[in-house]
Amino acid sequence: MSKVIMVIGPTGTGKSTIVKPYLQQGYIRLNRDTRGGRTLDLLEPMIQILQVGQNIILDNTHLTPNKRIPFVSATKNFGATIECQVMQTSAAEAQVNIVTRMIKMGINPMDLEVIKAHESPNVFSSSVHFTHHKEFAEPTEAEGFDKITYIPFVRELPDYTNKAIILDYDGTLRISTGEKEYPLCPDDVQLLAGRAEILKQYKANGYLLLGASNQSAVGKGLFTYEEACACFDKTNKLLGVDIDYLFCPHKSGPIVCWCRKPMPGMGIIFVEKYKLDRNSVIMVGDQTSDKTFAQRCGFIFQSAEEFFGNSGK
Repeated sequence: MSKVIMVIGPTGTGKSTIVKPYLQQGYIRLNRDTRGGRTLDLLEPMIQILQVGQNIILDNTHLTPNKRIPFVSATKNFGATIECQVMQTSAAEAQVNIVTRMIKMGINPMDLEVIKAHESPNVFSSSVHFTHHKEFAEPTEAEGFDKITYIPFVRELPDYTNKAIILDYDGTLRISTGEKEYPLCPDDVQLLAGRAEILKQYKANGYLLLGASNQSAVGKGLFTYEEACACFDKTNKLLGVDIDYLFCPHKSGPIVCWCRKPMPGMGIIFVEKYKLDRNSVIMVGDQTSDKTFAQRCGFIFQSAEEFFGNSGK
């Protein structure tokens, strides 16, 4: 008797990692990402495989009962059994998985236009991810499954060893003397006291100094991408240290990109670029979004006040 394993969960939950042991056992994989088309297009090849009595593993999102029932019915029609394995990966962990996968594909997760135009089902905006998590419905035995198993997510970290301080800029390293809370030109940049000395100490102790900032004013048209860069460069010059920075230029509001904190895009780019040990990365910021960003990336978080002490007072 054939057996069907249906591995389900929203995008980025790690379904493909479950597949490998089954392939070694001779299961035939049916996956939309590798075959193209719609998930329902997998039904006919599934029937053909069941006809010859082979085992099958399906690893697709199958978000709702309506998406799952045709496959369950086909299995039952051949007298086969079907087990549903449900990925228990959190949305935050899934975001890290998706961003990491894009980086390994050579896609910059901060380039929203490239992402929107890409044809791969593995490359999509964060709005797709949010929609999938909202739509996902837990399976029930009433759908016809012979067994439902829940798979906890365990992240296997790469063997990276470098350590870093990742810094927010506005309110953490600098304030603005201009009309906005953030500088719109280099002349607006004013350092908070005591920052340079502490950062130089960390650099001397082998920490990389990196920056991650939200700059929605670029998306709003209040200043240009180049002007934002000029403000970051002026900040680094005043500090007297070289900080490799990234910033999200997209608008605030409903998040559609992977780089606006608390989304993990900038952090995972740094992890992969500099081979960072996430347990040896300290994120320093002054906003809740900085803390959540650190949690999603697996970094240690320290508030600007905690990290710099009373030096900014």
